[in-house]
Amino acid sequence: LHIEFSQIKFTPFSMKEQLKYEQKHLQQMATNPGSSVNYKYNQYRYWRYHVLNGSPDISFKINVGSRFGTATINQPKQSTLSFFKQVKNSTLNIGYYTGGLPDHLSFQPTKLGTYQLKYQVVAEKLDDHYQNQLANIKKHGLQNIKFGRNQIQGTISTSRKGILTSSIPYSSGWRATVNGKAVKTVRTNQAFLGIPLSAGTHQIKFTYQLPGFRPGLIVSIAGLIWTLVAALISLIMFNRKK
Repeated sequence: LHIEFSQIKFTPFSMKEQLKYEQKHLQQMATNPGSSVNYKYNQYRYWRYHVLNGSPDISFKINVGSRFGTATINQPKQSTLSFFKQVKNSTLNIGYYTGGLPDHLSFQPTKLGTYQLKYQVVAEKLDDHYQNQLANIKKHGLQNIKFGRNQIQGTISTSRKGILTSSIPYSSGWRATVNGKAVKTVRTNQAFLGIPLSAGTHQIKFTYQLPGFRPGLIVSIAGLIWTLVAALISLIMFNRKK
């Protein structure tokens, strides 16, 4: 059973609206002596929290519950940098049922705001055809996998052109080679690392380097050289003055 979200839209409350609700909650909870002092302190604390965390922001989580547990749609903050993605649709697996499909699902958002959801629940029969397709996909997966420092490699044989997908979160820091030649990485299934492949047997290698590391290293080395040159020139001029 799957739930498919074809449209997800979230509008966060402004800081003014957020503080208003938190202050109202605090007023309801402030029943102890000295509550007026606590109330004023918490106003400042909430305000400071939202300023430091860049509120309002577009991050949220939507939890979908069934008897099999909870599946989650996660919209990260903009501050996640290379791992940030705008979540506008999603597909969640909410369990395998042998009978008695659920008559309701529960939705739980994690923060205040306005949500607009367009979704449908899809039940797919898992017969022999499905199991055969699954076995065929597994047969053509990456084999002889080896892990190194910031590195993954393996071999794959495929009878047709396609895209090699993975469960590795996509990042611009990943580099890939096929049979020793560099290839462009692509984002697959909205958030994961993949590469295009032609038919045949290939040696695949993924290597990760922190985005911006090489330019930063070059700038740092150039700055160090400039500092040493400037220091040397200053030392020569100082000695001449003597």
